[in-house]
Amino acid sequence: KLGPDLALPVAVANDAQADILQALVALGYSEKDAATALKALPSDVGVSEGIKLALKKLS
Repeated sequence: KLGPDLALPVAVANDAQADILQALVALGYSEKDAATALKALPSDVGVSEGIKLALKKLS
């Protein structure tokens, strides 16, 4: 089981946003940078499109 200390510190609105955040962190971005990019995305964006848009924001 994952303890509460291992939970993501960033509040996400849905599973897609959580997946996008995890993907960005896995690509080497800091959680802070990933969270900033995530905030700029529409709330109803899909995972693949959200990753693309977030990467554009981060570049």
